[in-house]
Amino acid sequence: MLRWNSPVVHMARTATADVEMRGRRIAEGDVVVMLYGSANATKTSSAPDSEEFKVTRHPNPHIAFGCGEHSFIGAKILGAPGRPRCCSRYCSAASPGIELVGEVDRMRATMVPGVQRMPVRLGA
Repeated sequence: MLRWNSPVVHMARTATADVEMRGRRIAEGDVVVMLYGSANATKTSSAPDSEEFKVTRHPNPHIAFGCGEHSFIGAKILGAPGRPRCCSRYCSAASPGIELVGEVDRMRATMVPGVQRMPVRLGA
């Protein structure tokens, strides 16, 4: 799910040196914006189903937790094999028949948006 809907929408950085990336020149001082949704789309993947939503995708090459020195410290734990299936089973058992019963109120943020209010009804 993180590959499909990343918690961080974009990140901007300023180039500290001239560089060429995929045939495009980025000059020192240029601001570069990475769009996580686009990066997570994996259009360059050789998998024929790379644009389909699959909770059980393995491997799952996403950058929802960042990368390099800016990566989330818990990413290895959350990305452990079997973890997504375990979490979905737990949520299903704890809240069978969960359904949305009202409008979702989203936070007004462009970089790290979130949900302020999401009314749901839990099954018996």
